[in-house]
Order: sequence, then structure tokens, then C-alpha cells
Amino acid sequence: MKKTPRAFTLVELLVVIAIIAVLVGLLLPALAKAQQQAKSVKDLTQVQNIYKAWLTAANELERNRLPTPGYANRLAFNGVQVPGQGNEDVARNNSKNLYSLCLARNMFNTEILIGPTEVNTVVQEYRGTAANNFGGYDFTQYNPAQDKYWDEGYSAQIAGSGGAQCNTSYAHLAIIGLRKNLVWFKAFSPDGGQRGMIGNRAWQITSEATPLAGDAFSKSPTLRLHQDEKNWEGNIVYTDGHGAMAEGPFGEVQYRCGNSELKKDILHFCEWGNDGVGCYSSSGPGAGPGTPNGATSGDTWLGIFPNNVTATAMIPAFDALLP
Repeated sequence: MKKTPRAFTLVELLVVIAIIAVLVGLLLPALAKAQQQAKSVKDLTQVQNIYKAWLTAANELERNRLPTPGYANRLAFNGVQVPGQGNEDVARNNSKNLYSLCLARNMFNTEILIGPTEVNTVVQEYRGTAANNFGGYDFTQYNPAQDKYWDEGYSAQIAGSGGAQCNTSYAHLAIIGLRKNLVWFKAFSPDGGQRGMIGNRAWQITSEATPLAGDAFSKSPTLRLHQDEKNWEGNIVYTDGHGAMAEGPFGEVQYRCGNSELKKDILHFCEWGNDGVGCYSSSGPGAGPGTPNGATSGDTWLGIFPNNVTATAMIPAFDALLP
């Protein structure tokens, strides 16, 4: 005679549910961490692919130069605007024009410029403007024969002032002075591949002596890009093409100014002045147009640079602070 299976009691069911709840509670943080790590890995892959696109383009450009807006849209030649002729217009070498030029030349798409770990709501994929019914990047604005080289609607205003958007998550080496002269082209790296070229942006570093002071660090959205919300972490790709996660960019990066010895560097901080040996002086090696305040800093300086850049001022723009 078969026995009727005994049904679970309410207490037993509650115990099983409680055990499942505990297991879920233990697994969720691990799953969330794994998901965040996967996003960080994808973020590094995107940054590396952008840099690889630059290197590929450099094979076809004069002197193997990386994409440079000022060499696309140049100054007037003998008083006449002639496509492809004339001196470099250094005032155009900013983030807005750099990324828009690359998009116009189909080096990559608008999606790759938005990091999978992005937290700042100001940063959004470019969808075009009202003029083209928000139909995405406007390739009709790219017409070198008419001296037009990119969609002017593309924006890199990371602070979001006046309701503006920033259509990229990524910072890049300032295309100025020794930085541009030494490494903004596909060639053997004079610093052994230790100079950052593109990567995650930083907080508002206002002082080399106290770079972590005040709300500029603790309330920066950039601390939320990766795992550690108390310390800045960021993916950086270097001159030799290798990429890695930098953790608080102090002491990890070095730079070489001309032929001088390697020195420690704060990855995202611009140092300029006059040290008397040509590294920062306006008359030293690499001095030329487009350097901030006439200086020629030889160190690594990553930032998202504002649209209103001029030949004498190229100060990086930063995220608005969190409440």
C-alpha cells in the first residue's frame, strides 16, 4: 500500500524561503561586482579601439600624425581659405573638433565614445541637432571641397553649462606644445610608452601640492566610474598602445621632457611655468603656437578641453560636482 507523500509544513516552507533569501543576498553583491568588472573591461576595450583607429589613420596622414583638427581646417593661405593648404589652425585643436573630425572620417561611431561605466547624465551619445531632425551625426557637414570638416553640433562640454551635453566620456592628451610635437603621431615613443594618450577623465585637480583636497575630489562623478568610490580609478591607453587601469594616477606615470631624465608625473595635471631648462619655458624645445600661456609642458596632461579654446589658453573642463 503506497504512502501518501507528506506535504511541507508552513514552517518548513518558510525555512526554505529564508535560506534562498540568504543565498540571494550573498550572491547579489558578487554578481554586481562581476557586472561592474565586465563594464570596466569593456570600457578599456573601447578606449584601446579609439586609439587604434587613430594609429590606423596616422598611416595615411602627413608625417604619420594622429588626427589633428588644426591640420584639417587650416588657416587662410595667402589670405585665401584653400582646402588642405595653409598653416595649422591651433585654435581648433580641442576635444569637440577632434572627436567630430574622427566621426566624420568614419574612424569609429558615436556609441564607442560613451563609456559603459558612465555616470554623468550630461554625457550622452550624440543624436544630431534639430537642423537634421536629430538624425544622428550629420555627415553632410563634412565637405573638404567647401572647407568643411566635421559636424559642428557635436559637443564636449563636460560641465554641462547652459544645458549643453558632452558627447564623449573620454579625455585625451592636450594637442599642444611638446605633447603634440613628441607623441601626437605614430612613431617610436620617446618615453618608452609611458605617456597616457587617452582614457577616463579625472576630477578637478587644482593644485599639484594638494590634488585630493576638498569637494573637487570627493564629490567628483569620476570616482563612480569604476569599483572604488573613495579613490579615483581609470582606464588609460599609452603611447605604445597598451592599456591598463590606473589607480589614483600618482607615481604610476612618468614623463620625459625632451632628452631630460624621466620624472614622476600626475597624469591629469598640467604644470607650466619656466624651469629654466626648456621643459616648461616658452623659448625651449617644442615651443610654438597653441601652448597654454606660451608654455610647453612636457608632461602628460589628459582632459576634456572646452569648445572656446584659443591659441593661448587651453584649460581642461571638468564634471560639475555632485551635491
